[in-house]
Amino acid sequence: MIIGILLKNYKIYGGLNYIPISTKHRFSAYIGDNGVGKSSILEALDTYFNGKEWNIHSGASLTDANTPYISTVHLLDKESLKKITKNDESCFKKMQKISDLLWDFDISKLSPNSTEAKILIEELKNIDSVYKDTHMLLISGVGYKHSIINVYFSSFDSHIAKLFSEELGGFKFNSQNEEENKKFRIYFGNYNEYIKNYYSYIYIPVEAGVEEFTKLETQNMQKLMGKDINDEIIKIITTKNLDTINKSLNSFVDDLEQQLSAYTYKNGSNRKNISMNELTQKVIELFFSIRTLHKIDANNKNISAKSLSSGEKRQALIDISTALIKSQTIEDKEIILAIDEPESSLNISKTFNQFQKLLDLSTENLIQTLITTHWYGFLPITTSGNAHFLSLNMLDENKTSFKFRTFDLYNYREKIKQNSTNKPMPDEIELKSINDLVQSIIASIKSEKPYNWLICEGSSEKIYFDFYMSDLIEKENLRILPVGGSKEVQRINNYLILPLNEKEGINGKIYCLVDTDKIQINFNNGNSDNIIAKRLFNDEKQQDTLLVKIDGGDRSQVTEIEDCLNGELFIETLRSFQDKKINTILDQPGNIRTDSNSYFCFDIRPTDKKDIKEFFKKNNGFRKIEFARKYVELAQKKKYEVPKFIDEIIDFFKLKHFKN
Repeated sequence: MIIGILLKNYKIYGGLNYIPISTKHRFSAYIGDNGVGKSSILEALDTYFNGKEWNIHSGASLTDANTPYISTVHLLDKESLKKITKNDESCFKKMQKISDLLWDFDISKLSPNSTEAKILIEELKNIDSVYKDTHMLLISGVGYKHSIINVYFSSFDSHIAKLFSEELGGFKFNSQNEEENKKFRIYFGNYNEYIKNYYSYIYIPVEAGVEEFTKLETQNMQKLMGKDINDEIIKIITTKNLDTINKSLNSFVDDLEQQLSAYTYKNGSNRKNISMNELTQKVIELFFSIRTLHKIDANNKNISAKSLSSGEKRQALIDISTALIKSQTIEDKEIILAIDEPESSLNISKTFNQFQKLLDLSTENLIQTLITTHWYGFLPITTSGNAHFLSLNMLDENKTSFKFRTFDLYNYREKIKQNSTNKPMPDEIELKSINDLVQSIIASIKSEKPYNWLICEGSSEKIYFDFYMSDLIEKENLRILPVGGSKEVQRINNYLILPLNEKEGINGKIYCLVDTDKIQINFNNGNSDNIIAKRLFNDEKQQDTLLVKIDGGDRSQVTEIEDCLNGELFIETLRSFQDKKINTILDQPGNIRTDSNSYFCFDIRPTDKKDIKEFFKKNNGFRKIEFARKYVELAQKKKYEVPKFIDEIIDFFKLKHFKN
């Protein structure tokens, strides 16, 4: 994956700038006002990977010391690199040497002016050390003047030159003389190309037209399919068939020339045969040019992509891109999908769905996804990703300062609660993110085919509900939305109440669900029949999980989703983790009864209950997600009784009317 970019004199980015992407997540979004350089980041990567036209900063000097360049920082799997470099052991060893340098780089070696490089080195410290044995940390760049063969290492040019000084005959890097440095840059041979070939970079700019973009013969479509159309045609035609075609045609021309007596058919080069490349290009031109994209509507009619609205065209681009990427068997390429403003021209009711597809692509299919956006509704729903907030200051007429504020969206609000030193997002972003999301929800429940929503606290709940409510997701357009804690559920509920009180045109339903905590939170109730708010509560008398009113009532039993599951399956899932403390508890005679839910199935000491709670806090809370996935995996292999509270929520969405 790409960690970040050192970008010099490209488009809006004058001078040298470090642009963060991610050290851990596959989803990264760039947000901020128009004109702050969001799209330039994706365009620069398109120039680096796909050789697209350079867009030089208007005030850039093209002297040797100021040559514009794009240098990218990568975390690459060693085994995959071995396959790509194949027999080029020399280059692989150079890569290993550079990687060792970057993994253990001494920041004190950088000059006081190397601000951007220092930011990068600090970023690299956030990479999990587990990758050090299996992955290389590499920097690779192309320069404006010599982008084909020359490698640009940005601020690390001199350090890497020193690393290879002996092999280069005592060479010393001179930033002021590009001609002298050429020997150093050429020394790395195919280094750049190998790293580029590690990836498949697909860029969808905001102005991309669906008709042109989806032509099967285009580079982007072939990357999305994971197939080279030219190679596929060669497989069909085969060299043997081409030889037969050439032989037969030459025979035909020979016969014709005999009849023509003093005339003959020749070309300037005296070539007789057509090449495979010439034939495949003609096949592509003739066969694929007569096939254009159509959409099959609800009435099974074919509608040309040209006839779709601008919003439908944008939706089609993302639908096609995500579907094709998901269908690929990804073996020798790491895919990066970059999209400029996925929400562009879309009806607000469709926006959430577009973003959910991209979030799923990054988490489920492990595709690195980069977006720019003005729709902030994804912020409360993203549990694995980064948001980079861009702003700029004009220092003078010719110089601009860029500022990146990066937010790790995993358990973001929980971390703020736990650590007061964590700076929250700017108020305007927080407010806009909730407004955007609420508008999207309201628009979706008013549509002809309305969405229904289950709004819950965290990602682990979503995993359980996705499994238990899979039919509703498909048949009732149910969307399960984890928002990062009970206060966020409360906030969204309270924002929704006012527009829902209007009642007109409301066709979908919303269920807000929270845990039972010691501290009470209050929800606005309103008078709408389309929204309900409940909390999970384990009742001692009934020895089961109930769905009770949020406000007031018994709060004696703190209840989380892990306390409300099928007891037998819960125990089986716990055992699968092979945790010594947990197994000791489970193996004690008389400690377990599997005919109850996951909380009441235990008859254990308070200290043992505490150990189970601590088990779920491991891996910074990620253990809950791991457990949920394993629970669902085991549930798919054997039939277990569905918890009653799940059936009660399902009934809410199936009923036409209900009483709160």
